[in-house]
Amino acid sequence: MSRRLRLLAGAALALPATLLAQGSVSSQGFGYPTGQLTTRALGTGGAMAEFDPAAPINPAATGNWGVMGAYAQYAPERRTTTVGGSRASTFLPRFPVFSFGIPIGERLAFGVSASTLLERNFVTQVTGLQPVRDDTVSVVTTNEVRGNMSDLRFSAAYTVRPWLKVGAAYHVIGGENRIRVQRVFNRRGTTVVDSTLSTVNENSDLGFDGGAWSVGLDVRPLPNLFVAASVRQGLSLESRVGSFVPSRADVPDRMGLAVRYDGLGGTRLAARWERTSWSQLQSLGSGGSRAFDTQEFGGGVELNGPSIQRIPTDLRIGYRQRTLPFGVNGVQPEERGLGGGVALPFARGRFIAEVAVERLSRTVPGLANVSESGWTTAVSFRLRP
Repeated sequence: MSRRLRLLAGAALALPATLLAQGSVSSQGFGYPTGQLTTRALGTGGAMAEFDPAAPINPAATGNWGVMGAYAQYAPERRTTTVGGSRASTFLPRFPVFSFGIPIGERLAFGVSASTLLERNFVTQVTGLQPVRDDTVSVVTTNEVRGNMSDLRFSAAYTVRPWLKVGAAYHVIGGENRIRVQRVFNRRGTTVVDSTLSTVNENSDLGFDGGAWSVGLDVRPLPNLFVAASVRQGLSLESRVGSFVPSRADVPDRMGLAVRYDGLGGTRLAARWERTSWSQLQSLGSGGSRAFDTQEFGGGVELNGPSIQRIPTDLRIGYRQRTLPFGVNGVQPEERGLGGGVALPFARGRFIAEVAVERLSRTVPGLANVSESGWTTAVSFRLRP
């Protein structure tokens, strides 16, 4: 590995801290954690994530598919970042969750899912002065990163008793950040800089390779009460630039717990807690920002609405709050979201269209002049034979 690539890899890990005013609160470090939430979970404040078979959260929920099914989601966000008196808006298209499940007999089920663990998309631009030979020139440096860290999960669930499901999964963690650094040298004063220095471009890909395993359960201790829990144990994670491995860490451990009550007719109440050890990424470089462990709390309601072809629609509303993993000036950001949604069955329930909208607010404690707001609109489809 040449010295140039080593320097580029190091620069890539520090890019988000370059200029917050042209970046965002949520995309610091290695990026924004999408939460791996389905549209159903997003519309209920994340509360249904541990129970939803389409969500890559609890492997025991794979047993809830019932029949063979597939799921696809599109969930873009429109984000506005405010720093002092400056504001910048960004539209981020996302396809965060795809999943497929197939039961084998009455007790066994298998699933495959692909989801976004961290999303990292930003552009920063800095203007400064730099001495070149006997002159001083103006330099405009543009740093651009596009990419993500993804989670490919293979899961299996087994129904031990009608009231107890257990599951296990293996996760392949991968992805890349496509990095572009451009420096444009402009003439200053009366001296003309050599044209060969007018523009310098450096491009590289920072890749990730790692793994994890997870286990979970879905239990019904009382006729209308459900409890679900899952734990993910991270294995080794490497960053790489070509064949060079600049750093190693562990995939973040995660644990979650959720409770659901279905004893109110067509109304379901749920609450969820989750903790993720993102600080385990600190030795990977943490994208130039300090990495923190995070917690999330959420609650929501799902109730039956008007029927379509004698199958009730689902109406949802929920609230969640969490901390984000990568710091702004060494301070951990916080996020709050209020959302709701609807599920519409078609073709006698073989095709379900879901929509959820969530209003997001992000702040940095101690930095009153820094804030961020966003709207996430999730659209998904569930298909079964």
